[in-house]
Amino acid sequence: MNVNDVDAGFLLDLARHRLLQGLARLDEAGRRLSDPSLSARITDIAYDVGFDDLSYFSRSFRRKFGVSAREYRHSALRGTLPLWRGRPSS
Repeated sequence: MNVNDVDAGFLLDLARHRLLQGLARLDEAGRRLSDPSLSARITDIAYDVGFDDLSYFSRSFRRKFGVSAREYRHSALRGTLPLWRGRPSS
């Protein structure tokens, strides 16, 4: 094994870790948005779960859940989230 193989393996592990970490942060944001006892602003939730860039949070959230964070919150609080989409992982 040469140095380039180690570097490639390390970079792949790092990329996997960041992907999983990002998905976990989105799941936590979804959980908080669907909790009727929490009235925090969407912006505050995004920052609290670790997103520094609100545009990136919005794009990532829509990509994962299929709706905007605002639409998600409204649907979750009305109990109208589709079962096949938008449920945070447990």
